[in-house]
Amino acid sequence: MMGRPIPPGYTNWASRSYLYGSTGGGRYRVHHGIDLQNPRGTPVRAAADGEVIFAGSDADFMLGPQLNFYGNAIIIQHDFTTADGRPVFSLYGHLADVQVQVGQRVGVYETIGLVGDEGVAIGPHLHFEVRVGDPFDYGATRNPLLWIQPYPGWGTLAGRVVDANGNYMYEAPLTVTSLQEGDHYYVFTYADASVNPDDVLGENFVVPDLPAGYYEVTFRGWGHTERWEVYVYPNQTTWLEIAPGTGSP
Repeated sequence: MMGRPIPPGYTNWASRSYLYGSTGGGRYRVHHGIDLQNPRGTPVRAAADGEVIFAGSDADFMLGPQLNFYGNAIIIQHDFTTADGRPVFSLYGHLADVQVQVGQRVGVYETIGLVGDEGVAIGPHLHFEVRVGDPFDYGATRNPLLWIQPYPGWGTLAGRVVDANGNYMYEAPLTVTSLQEGDHYYVFTYADASVNPDDVLGENFVVPDLPAGYYEVTFRGWGHTERWEVYVYPNQTTWLEIAPGTGSP
């Protein structure tokens, strides 16, 4: 439903070291969005059509876990809803400059601001969130990687890792290896229940931007190692359920 909020020619993919639900290896708070690292002044675009409902500093208005968390931010209410009719919003944080106003209509890929490092930020980057229901609730986020279109011919891998009783496993390490190219991708499941899975999927991990093809997913847990082979389909999300005894030794 959404395009990439950074134009081509810049880094318009999420930093894999601090994905949604991650703690960056225990270094940071649980991430409620994704980061797209770019130089200060890089254009920021609306991810989809909608109306601006917040534009400016959060120094006096709580948008995150503390005041002045995003520095300068924009929130857009989009023209589509979830399957059950709830509104969907995107948030753009740490901006160096805000170039829209509340009440303004914006179109997909329209420039709305510039990348910065305002608020709680380590270096310039765009912090991008998707929120459902309440645009001002830090606890209303969903994984943006399930809303952003993959690159043409590429796909997204999502799923969940559970224990023998069907309970989510937090910060479980996964290795995803391309069987064609041999490239390795490393990801952890969500760190805790403070971030929301998709209301339909109920995932606890997402691996973005994978070239379509066959992959081996390895999980070292439950006292042993299991592996799953999965085909990541182009231009869509491929699902993988990981539970004890469902993989190969």
